Amino acid sequence: MTSGGDLYAFVERYSALGEHRTGTAVDEATRELVAAELERRGATVTRASYEFDRYDATATVTVGDRNVGCVPLFYSGSGSVTTAAPYVAALEMLGGVAALDLAERRADARTAGAEVAVLATGDGEGRLVAENVVPEADAGPLTVLVAGSDCARVAEGPTTVEMVARVVPGHSETVLGWFGADGTPPVVVTTPLSGWFTCAGERATGIAVALETATELAAAGLSVLVVATTGHELGHLGAKAWLRADPVEPRVVLHCGASLAAGVVTNGVCELSEARIAMTNVEPGRLDRLAEILARVRITAIPGPATWGGEGEEWRRFGVPLLSLSGGFEGFHSPDDLPNAVTTPAALACVFETVLAAAHLLVDPTTSVG
Repeated sequence: MTSGGDLYAFVERYSALGEHRTGTAVDEATRELVAAELERRGATVTRASYEFDRYDATATVTVGDRNVGCVPLFYSGSGSVTTAAPYVAALEMLGGVAALDLAERRADARTAGAEVAVLATGDGEGRLVAENVVPEADAGPLTVLVAGSDCARVAEGPTTVEMVARVVPGHSETVLGWFGADGTPPVVVTTPLSGWFTCAGERATGIAVALETATELAAAGLSVLVVATTGHELGHLGAKAWLRADPVEPRVVLHCGASLAAGVVTNGVCELSEARIAMTNVEPGRLDRLAEILARVRITAIPGPATWGGEGEEWRRFGVPLLSLSGGFEGFHSPDDLPNAVTTPAALACVFETVLAAAHLLVDPTTSVG
């Protein structure tokens, strides 16, 4: 069984690749990393390609002679703009990770006739937080996100914004790893590979736990299929593309989503985030047992709502037992999501052992879990 140190080493390798945006060179390197891990563990690896409209954008925000950290809002329009008169506003954030009034502030900028909107993610202490989007035509204006902590100086100026954006043909793949394919419905372990910035806690912790959980389930004699998807930050593009073909009839589905073993590291100790949940459709008795297991690592188990969060929503249509783990933490969707700030070997090991116990209970309700 892999140690917490091995899990952490994977998180470091993944994070070091760079910004994990779908259809980029880093995306390709990430897929190769995961494929190599699966093959090393004895899986048969295949890939399922898909094409999409990729947003290729760069932006700079300069106040005086100082560059301010920023990220383009994807699919906010195409073109090339340099302006010293941007529309500037702060966004109202939900839990520090999602903007509640993004459309309204962009509409205000459009009404004002601005070429570029600079929107700050949060109040005066807010981080730079990227927003998940769905690739689609946009009425503009071109939009750049900055940290809430930079909002005042950007508004006071003098501020210059440069942004170049276009939509180009894009390509990515779903990476598939089969363990012990014997014709029986497999246990599907699925995890997203892409997101914003280096994604150490957001993505890498879930990938590391998913790979190790799949390996252990296969070692227990189960047929297991790992489905590693891209395009999560773009409306679950990869999962939707693969699932449209109805390629598999799963026995159960375990979705290892965002922030699985992430929190805040202080003096080498990780306090795991409480903003993580486990949505499931199992019967009440098994739900109670899952809740007891997952509470060990501060994950709250709840019965599946009308709309499931994350990629669990894409898998619920199969009607089989489903456990979807996801959530947020300080640093989520931000450049601060780095390995030594968000997780530790001990946290990863504890979460892995807990998720493995939950997975066995998902597969077999008669499982005795200590």
